[in-house]
Amino acid sequence: MLTRLSAPLAKLPLSDAQLQRVLGPQEHVDQAIAQGRLYIADDAVLDGCTGGTVDQYRKYLWAPIVVYAWRPEAPGQPGARVVVGIQCGQDPASWPLWQPGDGDSWRMAKVTVASADSQVQGLVVHFGLCHVVMESVALATRRTLARRHPLRALLAAHTEDTLEANDITRSALTPVGGTIDRLQAQSRDDSLALVVQAVRDFRRMQSSPPEDFARRGVDDTTALPAYPFRDDQLLLWEAVSQWVEDYVRAYYGDDAAVQRGGELQDFVAEMQGLEQGRLAGIGAIQTVQRLVHLMSRIVFGCGSPGATAGTAGHAAALRAGNSVSA
Repeated sequence: MLTRLSAPLAKLPLSDAQLQRVLGPQEHVDQAIAQGRLYIADDAVLDGCTGGTVDQYRKYLWAPIVVYAWRPEAPGQPGARVVVGIQCGQDPASWPLWQPGDGDSWRMAKVTVASADSQVQGLVVHFGLCHVVMESVALATRRTLARRHPLRALLAAHTEDTLEANDITRSALTPVGGTIDRLQAQSRDDSLALVVQAVRDFRRMQSSPPEDFARRGVDDTTALPAYPFRDDQLLLWEAVSQWVEDYVRAYYGDDAAVQRGGELQDFVAEMQGLEQGRLAGIGAIQTVQRLVHLMSRIVFGCGSPGATAGTAGHAAALRAGNSVSA
């Protein structure tokens, strides 16, 4: 979720004094933004959600914004990403920016971030963008590709147990009184609405790590020298995407082979059909390169829980969370 600030945000009126409190008297907000050293993790997707109830007890939910800065190296001090502060809601008139050293207020602000992050990572990133999205792929694979089709052989390893896991989700997690209803902070209806909107907005063809990092402005290793999520994901992406490309090109020697592949074309059509998979933004697959583009993003992004390979995106979704230091 880390995103580079390219301009000041009206909903986050960060002052020079607040930045200097963490980084030192030489720092200024405009300068830090221009140098690409200010970042946020914004849970705006939760704004407007209503707190649910469990066993007649009210539950609470916030939509916080965490501000981070890259602190350059200095004599005796290594460069590091540090937390500047937390605004516990989207409206600065109602929510001040709490900072390290603010005692109980700071500790409580970190709790709001941990809670909000659990909602977003668990519902949107994991359940929505892995399980629900991948269900469309798994169903289209089984309905359109013959058992010995090379793309089905490839995807079988990455959709293992997907449908079974999602069936368990529907029976145990999503019903009224189920795990989502009881465990998530917002109401069940708001929880499921978040998932639906996330899946509708998702674009598989723009989901590779390089595309994601560029979109969030965290691809600049000079401005942000250390970002383990980026650095690890890029190594995995390089390995997985090259392997998938070699595999696909072994079976599809030219663009004509892609165009005359009836089962392949049915597979693509079903994934994005309005009455079927409803995955937006895939478009026509008419070239080998575009087929590689699609398959590498599927394999990387949403490996199933039981798969032994290609689970980088799914594993990251299971473990993701904002790091807020004490």
